[in-house]
Amino acid sequence: MPQKKIRETWPNFFIVGAARAGTTSLYTYLKNTPGVYMSEHKEPHYFIDNMKAGYYDESKYLQLFKNVKNEKAIGEASAGYLIDPSSAKCIHDKIPDAKIIILLRDPVERAFSNYLMFAKSTKKDLSSHEIFLETFGTEYGLKYDKNPYLGRGLYSSQVKKYLEIFGEENVGIWFFEDMKKDTMQVVKGVLKFLKIDSLPPDNVSKIYNPYWVFRGKIAESLFSNTTIRKIVPIFLPTLTLRHLVFNKLFIKEVQKPKLPESERRKLENYYYDDVIALEKVLKKKIPWEWVKK
Repeated sequence: MPQKKIRETWPNFFIVGAARAGTTSLYTYLKNTPGVYMSEHKEPHYFIDNMKAGYYDESKYLQLFKNVKNEKAIGEASAGYLIDPSSAKCIHDKIPDAKIIILLRDPVERAFSNYLMFAKSTKKDLSSHEIFLETFGTEYGLKYDKNPYLGRGLYSSQVKKYLEIFGEENVGIWFFEDMKKDTMQVVKGVLKFLKIDSLPPDNVSKIYNPYWVFRGKIAESLFSNTTIRKIVPIFLPTLTLRHLVFNKLFIKEVQKPKLPESERRKLENYYYDDVIALEKVLKKKIPWEWVKK
């Protein structure tokens, strides 16, 4: 008796980045909107050839969409797709009519946000400006466009590539700053772009993936324990439940440290030419105040 062929469901839209620009919040808003299906896991990075982690195996990747029912928009969010040189073509080769969503953030603020995440994960002293210089200064960062923090903010070529491959009508671009100012309006714009008539969820003002620290040494130690991390999925099978416990028991939101003015000026100078190039690509002015000075 011939085996029944399992239906393959591929996504038809992608949130491709930028990292630290609101992709987690948008992913969550869309996940809670009727008519939209978002993969259970964010950041599968299936369409990045050289990733050492992620959903390389096609059958494993398609498992992310096995629960799709009659949703019209089926998507995933992998912030690495924007900067990766091969992702746009890889996505287009498999799904040529896919819709692409890009969120852009002031590259200076994006770089600093990336630095804070790095400093937190490596337990650096955030009060030390020398650490920032070590990470972004001329010795390590400003000389190299491929710096993992700085390079992600060189948007012009990244955006241009997606526009050329998918066409302007299939690429929607929004700004993180606009989403902070009027979240509902941006989410409505995204849904219109995806041709979804449903209204966004009521909690679109909630920020997901904010700046946080561990509640204490015990919480950090427990979270870092490899044995505990292995058994957690047994007792907390869903990602949503694990996030809920993590947010309630292990971390707390705190005010984000400020970027030193001297370093801000360096980064503004570094990004200025690329932002001007981005304006030409988008054919409109950018809403970042320092560019207008």
